[in-house]
Amino acid sequence: MARTLIGLVAICTLFIAVCTAHAAGPKAPEGEWSVQLKPAPGNSLKGTTEAYPDTITIKDGKLSTEVNTKYGFDPVECTVKVQKGKTLVLALLNDEKHGKSEYQLTFSGKDGKEVVGQMRWGKQGEDGKPKYAEYSLMGTKK
Repeated sequence: MARTLIGLVAICTLFIAVCTAHAAGPKAPEGEWSVQLKPAPGNSLKGTTEAYPDTITIKDGKLSTEVNTKYGFDPVECTVKVQKGKTLVLALLNDEKHGKSEYQLTFSGKDGKEVVGQMRWGKQGEDGKPKYAEYSLMGTKK
């Protein structure tokens, strides 16, 4: 009887551990990445036709960038997925005055050393219609 009870407790403990690990899901890589953003050829908004450098930071599951922080965007929680051994991170930063910056990033290499992705920035235009600018980005961990 005692052996059966010990076996049942062991199985339940293992089951709970596996379920907890699965529920936690994948984690975003942590650190800072130096990136270069390259504008899409069709960008026409003022100030969106030149390439520029930025730093992406992920800390405690929240993403921020040096440039967005300067404009008042707060760090936001990331959505993380793993596909074909690469970590995909999605984040949507919002600022009432400066609009939205949507990041779709793919991390690869040891500890997410390399990053490539897209950033789409948009805000309400003077005519009341949303205006967008798109960038591709790539970089490496600092």
